[in-house]
Amino acid sequence: MACLGCASAPLQADLTPFEPMDTVDTAHIFVMVNPTSGGNKAGEILNLKLDFYRLNDKTWVWMFNMMDSESRSAGFDKLRTFQKDPRAHPSIIACGGDGTVKWVVSELERVECLDIPIGVIPFGTGNDFARVCGWGGFAPKPLIGKQMRSFNKTMNNLLNSQTCKFDVWKIEILLKNNGEFWEIKNKREELCSSETKEKIMVHQMINYFSIGADANIAFEFAKNRKRTQLGNKLEYVRQGLKQLVNAPPKLRSYIEKIQSNETELPAKLGRKFLVWQNIGSYGGGMDIWGKNKSSRGMVPQQFGDELLELMSVISPAYVPASKFSGRAGIRKVSQQDNYSITFKDSWDQSVYFQVDGEGYRANGIRAISISRDYQVQVLRKGGKNQVSMSL
Repeated sequence: MACLGCASAPLQADLTPFEPMDTVDTAHIFVMVNPTSGGNKAGEILNLKLDFYRLNDKTWVWMFNMMDSESRSAGFDKLRTFQKDPRAHPSIIACGGDGTVKWVVSELERVECLDIPIGVIPFGTGNDFARVCGWGGFAPKPLIGKQMRSFNKTMNNLLNSQTCKFDVWKIEILLKNNGEFWEIKNKREELCSSETKEKIMVHQMINYFSIGADANIAFEFAKNRKRTQLGNKLEYVRQGLKQLVNAPPKLRSYIEKIQSNETELPAKLGRKFLVWQNIGSYGGGMDIWGKNKSSRGMVPQQFGDELLELMSVISPAYVPASKFSGRAGIRKVSQQDNYSITFKDSWDQSVYFQVDGEGYRANGIRAISISRDYQVQVLRKGGKNQVSMSL
C-alpha cells in the first residue's frame, strides 16, 4: 500500500501516528478488505491509499488487503500485538461477503484472537451474517463520501455497537472407500484431491448448512457466477427453475436416519432438502425458522445460544414463498447442539451439500456429523438479533 503522507492520501484524513499512551485507553478498528467482493466495489476502501488514520483522539483505523498475503499477515500480527495490551481495545471489520467473514474468523483462530469482536461491511451476494448483526444486506452509499464522512460514520456505528456471542459449528463429512468430493473452482468442477484421499472433509460453518436440492442449486450456481449482486440473484432463480424440469431425489432415497445424542429425529425425509440454521437469515434475508414464540418445545432462533436449528423443506421454491405463505412447506424438526446423519449403503449417486452458500458434490457419502466448535464475539447494531436491510 502507499506510504503514509504521500500525495495521493486524502488530505482530510488525520495521519497522526499512533503512539502507546500509558494512562489512556485506545480503540483500534482493523478493516480487512476483500477488494474483489461486490464486483470490486470493496476495493474503493483500499483506493484511499491509507495504511491507517486517526478517527478521533482515542481511535485509530487500520486498513489491510485480505487478498495480499503480506498485508493480511501484517494486519493479523498487529492485531495480536494490540490484543496483548490491556489499554488497547481492538475490533476487526470484514469488508466483503459471508465468505470473507469466515476467512476473517479462520485467521482469528490461527492467531489465537477469537475474543476480538468481528463486524462487517457487506459486499457479497446474500450477506446473511451482516443482516442478522443489524448491518444490512448492502454496503452504504456512498461508501466513502465527501471528506470520508460516510465511511467515518460507518466506522463510528461499528465502534458504538454491541458485542454478542456467536456460535461457530464444525461439519465433518465422511466418505466410503470409493467415495469422492467435488467442488467448483474457476467455474469448473474439480476433484478435492486431499479430502478424497483422506475420505473426510471438514468445514467451519457460521450461517447454515444444507443437504439436498438447494445445495444442488448452490453447486450449479458456482459454475455460472455473475459479476453483480443482481446478476447472481437472477442466476439463483434460473437454477431453481431448472429443478422444475429435472426434479432432484427426495431425502429418503439416500438418507438412512438423522440423530442427536443417539436419539433418532423425525426429519420428514419425504422432502427435498434439510437445512441447519445458525442465524435467522437464509439465502439473502429469509428467516425460515421464524420469530414466533416457543412451540412444540422449540424456542426462537438465537446465534449465540449453543443450539442449531434443523428444518426439512419440501423444495427450494418454498423458501422465498415462506414470506407470504406463513412458512408452508417448511417443518421445524429440532434444536440441538449436535447432529449425525447416516446415509444408505445402497445409494451410489451424487449427494449435494452446501456450507454457508458454497456447494459441494459427494459420491459415496457415508455419514455427516455436526457439532459446536467454539464461540466468537460479533458486533451487532441496535442490540437486536434480527434481520436488517441497511447499514
